[in-house]
Amino acid sequence: MAPNYNLCLWNVEKAPKHLFTYAATAHKDNLNISNISFSPFDHTVIGTFGKGIGKLLRYSDGLIRPMSMTLRRDNANFISSAWLSDERCIVGTDGGEILLIENFEFRTVIYPCGNENEDMVPVFSLTATGRGFCMGTAHGEIRVFEKADENKEQYSLQAVYVLPNETSNV
Repeated sequence: MAPNYNLCLWNVEKAPKHLFTYAATAHKDNLNISNISFSPFDHTVIGTFGKGIGKLLRYSDGLIRPMSMTLRRDNANFISSAWLSDERCIVGTDGGEILLIENFEFRTVIYPCGNENEDMVPVFSLTATGRGFCMGTAHGEIRVFEKADENKEQYSLQAVYVLPNETSNV
């Protein structure tokens, strides 16, 4: 519970074994961690994200230590994340932003909308693809982003798919 939270690391490969507990104190009472992800490229790197904060941690020598990257956005609620490579992670907010972290540093904000006049939608889920990533939003909508050829830091919206409503009468 904010302002304190614990991250417990378990090894469940053979028999459940508690490895370590990382106790952290947030700087504000309204910070809550809601999304945790391990890098599939470096199993010692852990991303913790929530309301107003994102941190990267590293597990080594039986300890979990914070890395130098701390992502703070006072009004943002980070609700999804995905690792694109060993050096790139994206984080989605309930306000419709996607933030790019590269080499453990914040790089840029990727807006999931096709243009500036479009309403922002929450980024409920993110998953990496071969050329970029997919984003799941409200109302069964999936947006596909790919790397821009001219600027490797930028991703552009390539397609929007809307899943059919499954609640219709048969």
